[in-house]
Amino acid sequence: MKKIAILFLFVIAAFVANAQSFMDLNDQFNELYKKGAYKEAVPIGIRALAKAKTEYGETHENFAIASHNLAEGYYALKQYKLALPL
Repeated sequence: MKKIAILFLFVIAAFVANAQSFMDLNDQFNELYKKGAYKEAVPIGIRALAKAKTEYGETHENFAIASHNLAEGYYALKQYKLALPL
């Protein structure tokens, strides 16, 4: 029983370690965007927008930042229809 409990704790610790905050995702997006890696940045931007919504809500400035960043990523990829609503 102890082994199962210890294994469970390791699984929980690994899950928590992999969880990323909005700030982490936003930093990753910005690094990729600055390098011109727009295709790689957009999926991170999508996750950052979702995380900002859950962490702060849609009226917080971080949600606006994430929306703007994602729109810039789409714009850089010439995906204007996806950028415009953001």
